Amino acid sequence: MRTALQSLAAVAAFSALAAAAVVHAQSQPMGRCGGPHGAQCRPSEYCRIDPPFGVDKTGICTQRPTTCPKPRGHEAVCGRNGQTYPNRCSAAKAGVNFASDGPCRRVWHNG
Repeated sequence: MRTALQSLAAVAAFSALAAAAVVHAQSQPMGRCGGPHGAQCRPSEYCRIDPPFGVDKTGICTQRPTTCPKPRGHEAVCGRNGQTYPNRCSAAKAGVNFASDGPCRRVWHNG
């Protein structure tokens, strides 16, 4: 009886580890993201990809800021989604990569 319970406990533990590994593979906390396989970050993170941008470029899962300093003067930036943000921190808080300084002048494609 005890051996059967131990075996059952071992199977349950293995199943839990396997399920955790699947979740980890789908969400790479503070790890690599994007790239040819499109690895995703946790909802509290965004995939920071530094220039030059490319379709298969790999990024780093980076914690999204929860607060940003008040913009001072001309800090506006254009995000990779074609929207203008008050500063780089605000773009990162929205989970958007920085594309260029100043307001957006043309449409960027996030990628």
